[in-house]
Order: sequence, then C-alpha cells, then structure tokens
Amino acid sequence: MMQLTRAHGITVLTETRESKERLLFLESMLPDWVQLYSSRINQQRGGVAIVVQSRFLQHFYGKPKWRVFITGRMARLEFSGSKGCLHVY
Repeated sequence: MMQLTRAHGITVLTETRESKERLLFLESMLPDWVQLYSSRINQQRGGVAIVVQSRFLQHFYGKPKWRVFITGRMARLEFSGSKGCLHVY
C-alpha cells in the first residue's frame, strides 16, 4: 500500500475490513505527509478508504469534505479549488 501511496496523489482502497486496533496500527504506520479518510466499518464487512498526499491537497482550499453514503460501500471525498471541484468516489 505504501508504494501506491508514494506513487500517486490519491489512493483508493476497498474491502478495508477495519477494526479499532487495525485502524490505530495503520494510522501509526502512515507518514506525516498523507491523510486517511475511512468509512470505519468492521472486520466482517467491506469498507472503503482514501489516502491523500498532503502535497496534492495544496491544490485545493481547506480540508476536503468526506461523506459516507452507504457505510462500508460508498463514500465521496470532495475537493474545492480555484479551478473547480474534484469528487473521488
């Protein structure tokens, strides 16, 4: 996962199957130059997460808006900037 995160501004993960312990471990392993957005579900069901490089965020205003539509299945990260908006589902 870290190779993908280093190579791309945005990394989208599916079937993350999180637990509180797994999430704490993942957050402790992520470098300071990335932000994690996650649907925070459980180990028995799907889950989605988006990892964003901090330098990618510099192209937009403020923090992106994270919205979960269907828990563990569908979410959106919305970026706004001077050149328009970007939505990542």
